[in-house]
Amino acid sequence: MTNEKQTWFITGCSSGFGEQFVRQLRERGDNVVATGRNAESKLAHLKDTGATILELDVTAPQEELNAKFQQAIDIYGGVDVLVNNAGYIQCGAIEELT
Repeated sequence: MTNEKQTWFITGCSSGFGEQFVRQLRERGDNVVATGRNAESKLAHLKDTGATILELDVTAPQEELNAKFQQAIDIYGGVDVLVNNAGYIQCGAIEELT
C-alpha cells in the first residue's frame, strides 16, 4: 500500500458506514468528497473533518450526477476512488414488498 494521498468520492455519508468511512479517511489525510441528500443539514456533522460536502441524490438524472462528479474533479484535479454507499431501507412483510 502506498502512503500517497488519495481522493475519495463517497455517496450516502449522512450516517453509518459512509460517515465512519469519511472520518477514517480524513484522519489518515486523504481528500474526501462526502455526498448525500439534504447535505446542508444531514452532512453538517462532517464539516469539522475537513471533507468537501456536496449535495447529491443518486436518483437524479445522469447529467446532474456527471456535473457533481465533475465538481469534485475540479476541486481536487481528479478522483481516485468512488464508493457508492447510498441506499435505503424498505421495511414490511415479504408479501408486501415489491
